[in-house]
Amino acid sequence: MTDYPSTVSYIGYHAATAPGHPAIIEGGRGVSYRDFYRDIGKMAGALADFGIGPGDMVAIEITGFYRHWVMLLACEVLGAGTLSFNQSEVDALGRHFRLMDRVICSSALNSEAFEAANEPGYTEQAPKVHVTDQEWLSAVAQRAVVDISPSVRLGADAPARIVKSYGTMGMLQLMVHTGRVHDFWLRQFRFRTTMDRNARYLLTAGFGIQAFHVHATSCIRMGGTCVCGNPNELAQDIGRYGITHATFMPNQLEQLLAAQGEEHLKPRLRQVFTIGAPAAKQVRARARQILVDEISESYGTNEAGGICSMDDDGVGAAFPGVEVEAVGADGNACFGSQGQIRVKSAGVVDGYLGDPETTARMFRDGWFYPGDIGVLYDRHRLTLAGRIEDFLEIDGTKYSLNVLEKALIDALPAKDICLLAGGGPDVALTLLVLTESPEDTARIRQEAQSLLPPGVDRITVIEARKIPRGTDGTVQRAKLGWQLQQALTGNASD
Repeated sequence: MTDYPSTVSYIGYHAATAPGHPAIIEGGRGVSYRDFYRDIGKMAGALADFGIGPGDMVAIEITGFYRHWVMLLACEVLGAGTLSFNQSEVDALGRHFRLMDRVICSSALNSEAFEAANEPGYTEQAPKVHVTDQEWLSAVAQRAVVDISPSVRLGADAPARIVKSYGTMGMLQLMVHTGRVHDFWLRQFRFRTTMDRNARYLLTAGFGIQAFHVHATSCIRMGGTCVCGNPNELAQDIGRYGITHATFMPNQLEQLLAAQGEEHLKPRLRQVFTIGAPAAKQVRARARQILVDEISESYGTNEAGGICSMDDDGVGAAFPGVEVEAVGADGNACFGSQGQIRVKSAGVVDGYLGDPETTARMFRDGWFYPGDIGVLYDRHRLTLAGRIEDFLEIDGTKYSLNVLEKALIDALPAKDICLLAGGGPDVALTLLVLTESPEDTARIRQEAQSLLPPGVDRITVIEARKIPRGTDGTVQRAKLGWQLQQALTGNASD
């Protein structure tokens, strides 16, 4: 069976060839590759005492960048896959803890999560949930170093990372990145990056977001230095640590640029990666002017990894090893017209943990359907039009709900309107409206139908206390629709 090199084996190599070179900088304190490798060995022995072994899936709370990464890599030594989570995500994870073999946290989980985690089969002598306090961490520091084999490998089908996804389905899902998937993501990113041993990578968010884990891991594999940045001092950190590479979400990049005014940041970065959403064209131009030589933006998902690079005009070029198609209602590839995007590569996961129904819907015949609409110009170039739930289809014609919303807001007495398309044989729309008075809502109920395309069979108008929009003004319709359903059926409190 094929296996793949581990990150620990790279760290071992750098510890032997450049032992004093800084691997991590956190809070102004540097950790050399020699000490990084040593601490991983100590932690591997401590986690082995918990009963963690090959094939296990281990959820680990993020309680500090360096400590967390040492735990992740110690699990890699033991052959276990890892899930990174924050204390704020405990409620959302809930039942998903039941899918884990071990849970490591800094404080007790809430009762519901604890009950989900501690399913039958675990005893007081061999618990599933391990609370690691400062006393335990001090004891780990005093341990003898476990001899790590320089040939630690990742099994092709063994879990390497357990990854969260909120965006595609609008609700929390977990997926396994096997050794094969993990290696594909890392090799693909290596193709895109200019990182080398002299790289200094600024980490602006934790490993709860898998892209940051992949980017930081790539830097370490190349023998570079990862710097855990202070979100409130990103500009200062860039100058203080000589940053060469960084990953930003668009709102982070906008805030950084706005804080700079006309002043150029020094040193100038070699490469910036943007994730999560497209950065506005003017933001990218501004970043090139005062911040960075190259901005790398891509379209991808947690289920499939990077799919294509995106240029300033929103045209994507598929990455090597990735097949992408836009398919029409007949299920065949279409060119030059809108269709549903589907993707195939070695970086696509097998499905969602514990959810065979959604897996069967989203993963079909070797393809993953991320829920996006786009136009394919040839086998390698495409543009994105939006999410499937952002469109209403009537007799084969697709109408943008974003465009319809704007028209309704302009014509009706509403502060905000969100449209949700319903399923079923008829064409139905739910209008969530934010108004000043009940009279305004009543007027919307009377006039909205006439402002919508012909063919809408029925509309339902619901008053909302708020309409959650992102920093780019968009709504996660799938998530909002699910929340609305829960509220209408009495399963949600808000």
